[in-house]
Amino acid sequence: MYVLLIAALLTFGPLTNKKEVFAIIIAIIYSFTDEIHQYFVPYRSFSIIDIVKNVVGIWFFWWFIKRTYYKSNSKIGSLFRRIPSKREKESFTYLNTK
Repeated sequence: MYVLLIAALLTFGPLTNKKEVFAIIIAIIYSFTDEIHQYFVPYRSFSIIDIVKNVVGIWFFWWFIKRTYYKSNSKIGSLFRRIPSKREKESFTYLNTK
């Protein structure tokens, strides 16, 4: 979830600390609400351990993206940097319609 949120936020411009914090908060809230949802579903259970696993996963991918996004020789970082921003898409569309 965190990685997909980061990819979505990159369409609004380069990665910033604000965007990272926003994605972390949303991913953790989603993790917690999903566990609450599972409490009410038959044959599913609420588990603090699952929340901890989700937070560890979020932390790992935060670390991984932070480590690769800013390296110029990183293939994964270049993949994330190539996600076009909304502004780039608009200028591309504008230039191609003339």
